[in-house]
This record gives sequence, structure tokens and C-alpha cells, in this order.
Amino acid sequence: MARCTTVPSTHSHWARPRHSWTRRRGCTLSSPALSLKPAAPFLTLLPAPRAISASLLEDGPRRAQAVRLAALAISQRGFCMCSAGVEDDIVGEARNEVAALFTKGAMRPGGFTVAGRDDVVRAKRDDHTLWLHEYLSDVGGPERGGAQTVLALDGVLASFAENVIDALTSLDRPEEPMGRAKDGGKLHYTGRTDLMLACYPGGGAHYGPHVDNADGDGREQLDYGRCFTLVYYLNDHAWDEQRSGGALRMHLAPRRDPHSETGAHQKSGGLQAGSVQAALAAVGAPHEAIDIAPRGDTLIMFRADALLHEVRPALAPRMAATVWLYAGTKEQSARERGRGG
Repeated sequence: MARCTTVPSTHSHWARPRHSWTRRRGCTLSSPALSLKPAAPFLTLLPAPRAISASLLEDGPRRAQAVRLAALAISQRGFCMCSAGVEDDIVGEARNEVAALFTKGAMRPGGFTVAGRDDVVRAKRDDHTLWLHEYLSDVGGPERGGAQTVLALDGVLASFAENVIDALTSLDRPEEPMGRAKDGGKLHYTGRTDLMLACYPGGGAHYGPHVDNADGDGREQLDYGRCFTLVYYLNDHAWDEQRSGGALRMHLAPRRDPHSETGAHQKSGGLQAGSVQAALAAVGAPHEAIDIAPRGDTLIMFRADALLHEVRPALAPRMAATVWLYAGTKEQSARERGRGG
């Protein structure tokens, strides 16, 4: 689990985040090269879903339709996959900015945090990360930081994610737990984290199975912690998963069918982690998973507190931008939005 930092809900400016809710708890260094192995016999890989056309840079009916479809997909499966619709040259500029930050040593090996519990499993991770607003504040702004394109994408990505959560809140699907809080109530947007830039340098760099928010993030007095993760890939659009690896693997598990008298597990949803230890043990049991290639302009949004996932070994440099979204009750949302959180 990566350290996250809260930033205001308005994203047109750079500023040091108001506060941080966790502390870094050690790092892992890059690992030796790993070979790409076929799926284990207990794992059935399903084809990735068709991408939703998100039209991120538009503000009209097409984008509104994408928001609704994304919310429905998360409610049904725990995640959505979108084609953001950002031009290749913009994605390329952002990729070059992240590569330059990595090359000059501005990015550091990804660390782990524990907020509230000391029994959280720390999966092996080999990425290098940088928190955008924190970095820009330290260096004196986006011009000096060389991250103007990434900064522009930051606001667009966070706005889309907030819209999706609002659409999810408006859904009336209590039989779909991935669209609800763990107590069955509706989820309401309460804020976001700083944008995290990540680079897996290749050579088999990976991130083992984990749940982003397994312990509530220590935010019990504010909300439920991070409930959603949005990942936007900055790699080349022609990324070859067979040659370069680096897929995002979503582990799926049967979910109770509310229409079954026996409560049989018939529908697939996220492999939830009421207990992180149990969730990791379940990876070794027969289940289904989906691999998503990290092609440029691909956007993935999923339940940060419920979906077990991993980054498969990357044999080429792999870059992404990630923002986490907080959610809570209606009252908590009104309070946090009122203070600009």
C-alpha cells in the first residue's frame, strides 16, 4: 500500500497538500529479472472487458454516458476499464516527463504504510514513485518541476473519478456489494489524494497481490478511507503484453447470488479482503482473474478497499499516474466537501 497525501478538491493550481494521513514504513529495492510464466493451474484468466470510451477531455453527453457506464461496471464487477480519449502526443509528453523525473532521481522506491494495524501484509513491490503536488511544492512549481502535462492530466483524472463516484451513489442496486460500503450503505465522495506517479524500471519489476486500503487508512473519524483507485497508463499505445509483460491482474472470486435460495456463489466480483490474510490465501485457491495490458491512455478505476490485484513482471519501463478517492457517509461527504477536502 502506498503512502497517500490529501490535496484539495480543486485541481487548477499546485499546492502543498493540507495534511498527510500516514507515514512511510520501509521500502523495497528493485528485484532481479523475472521470467513471464503462464497462469497457474488454479487460475482461470478471463478476457479483459471492452473498454468504455471515456471522452475525458469533453464535457457533454458522451462523457456523461461514460461516467454512468463506469459506475455500473464498478457496481457489478468492482472495476471499470476505459479508453480515456486523450491524444497520443499528450500521453507521450506526460510519459517523457515521468521518465525524466525517474532519470534524475526525483522518484524513490515505493514504500509501505500501516495506519491503524500492524498485521497488514506487505506485498513485494519494485516501483519508484513521486507525489506530484508535494514534489512541485518542494521545487517551486510545475515549470521548475518539468511536469506541466502531468499536472494538467491530474485535474482531468480526479474530476472524472469524482463524477463516477457521484453516479455510483445515485445507483439503487443494493444487491451489488461492490457499489456499496461494507455496511451496505451508499458511498459518498469525501476527497482525493495527491497524484502518484509510478515507474517500474523493467527487468521483471512487479508488485505482488495486495489490497490498497486494507485497514481503513486510519481515517475512522473522517470517512472509510480510500475506497477507489484510479490508474491511468502513460505507456506507448502499442505496448506488447506478450513481450513486455506488466499487466494489471485483477483477482476475481465468486460472489453470493442474492436470487439463489442456497446463496450459491454464481456471480463474479472482486476478491474482497475482510481479512487480508484470507484474501491472499484465496489467491492460491481456484478462482478467476483478468489481466489488463498497461497500454497508453487506458484508465482503470476499482475498489481500493475490496479488490485484490497485482502488477505482473514488467520487462520494459512501465509508467502510470494514480489517484485514490476517499468515500464515506452522506454526512461525512457534506462536511469534507464543505471544507474543500
